[in-house]
Amino acid sequence: MRKAAVRFLQHGHTRVGAAFTDTPTSELIQDGWKQIVTESDAIECPFTITGIQPYNTRDVNQIVDTILDSGVTAMLVHSDYLAIAIAQTLERRGKRVPDDISMISVNGFATPSSRPPTVLRSSDKDLAEAAINLLINRIQNPDSTTRHIYVDPTLTDRGSVIDKQ
Repeated sequence: MRKAAVRFLQHGHTRVGAAFTDTPTSELIQDGWKQIVTESDAIECPFTITGIQPYNTRDVNQIVDTILDSGVTAMLVHSDYLAIAIAQTLERRGKRVPDDISMISVNGFATPSSRPPTVLRSSDKDLAEAAINLLINRIQNPDSTTRHIYVDPTLTDRGSVIDKQ
């Protein structure tokens, strides 16, 4: 989340909203974002919307209403599907990513869009390597305690974060 915050700040975005789809990793992502916002005086997050399903038109419309009413200049969104749905709904309302709202998506595996968002995601190779190492360890040590592994994501710039206007 720190990489996303840094990217937003590099482009002058200090009012950043957040919206999160309900996934197995969303709680960890939300906690990371909350920690960044709490620790930083530089970023204000006037709203965080959680538990959204990306194909629920009513929920996506409510997020876009909140974006437009709040004056945020950027959005952190998990997952890609939700980010794309928000971008499409913004466009139907006369606003465009990144011209009017900059956006970073978290996870970045599914980008069925002509304009995929800048994304924060862990590489397939790093995830596979971590999974294989965990599996080997579990096979060799079947009674060992459960381990949680953090795979540091990279930020892939796809042009959806631009300087604040």
